[in-house]
Amino acid sequence: DGDHFVPLDAAIETMRQTGRDMSEKYKETSLGGLAVNVPNC
Repeated sequence: DGDHFVPLDAAIETMRQTGRDMSEKYKETSLGGLAVNVPNC
């Protein structure tokens, strides 16, 4: 219906801030996450 409890812009900003604050060790990038623990995938 177009009504959302949390506005999209607020959700995106929260995700951006969380990603910035999160240690690289826990991010699913080429330098962390599965790339470190399962290098053949």
